[in-house]
Amino acid sequence: MSKIEKLLAGLLILVVIVALGVSVSASEISIERVSFETAVVSTDNLNMRQGPSESMAVVAKLEKAQSLQVLGKLNEWYFVYDQASGKTGCVHGEFLAPSSNVQEADDSSGEALEEHGEVVTALSYDEKTLFELVNAARMAENIPEIVYSKELARTAYDKAKDMVENNYFSHKSQAFGTPFEMMKTYGIEFVSGAENIAGNQNVERAYYAWMGSEGHKKNIVNPDYDETGIGVYTSPVYGKIIVQMFAAK
Repeated sequence: MSKIEKLLAGLLILVVIVALGVSVSASEISIERVSFETAVVSTDNLNMRQGPSESMAVVAKLEKAQSLQVLGKLNEWYFVYDQASGKTGCVHGEFLAPSSNVQEADDSSGEALEEHGEVVTALSYDEKTLFELVNAARMAENIPEIVYSKELARTAYDKAKDMVENNYFSHKSQAFGTPFEMMKTYGIEFVSGAENIAGNQNVERAYYAWMGSEGHKKNIVNPDYDETGIGVYTSPVYGKIIVQMFAAK
């Protein structure tokens, strides 16, 4: 657990003690570590509460397929951080599903992504979060999970970087052309493809903006697309430029 996670967990313990009138010291309340760092909300309109009890105040409303950072566990309640709202709170374990779409490799050498999704390593937090959100949305629609492609990820990253460095926001690049031309230049074979782009402070907000747009959502839940790659690059204008490319092989 990082220093930030320990601090947040400590603050939540104090909230529990004060709000519930628990007559014990903070040292007597033990938050368990869990085997997964992120989880996905499995129901609509879920209450994230101030502490581990249904009597505690609601601090945020969470949507189905939303990704959360898991800080720890107390009985059946999980302490979570929602990056989209910046809120920390508790949700009951009944409504969380551990994120397992991204397999962690035993090799810690930082090797790049393996092809065909057999092993996915070296993903940044943003890439991993968005990838999990997309697959959760597909699962909710009974659509097969999409596979992560290192070639598409490299292409998407270079497109995001190009947009920032050349100060434009468009599917068409002066250097690379259309997304389809760019994919071909990078040696990617595909039958059909698509690209979602966003400028936002974080990938969660970009994802929910996409899901609120018919065209962007159609790309995310299109059953024909079986591979995807994500590129995120820091932008002085938007905070981050996010590019997700899709391909049907």
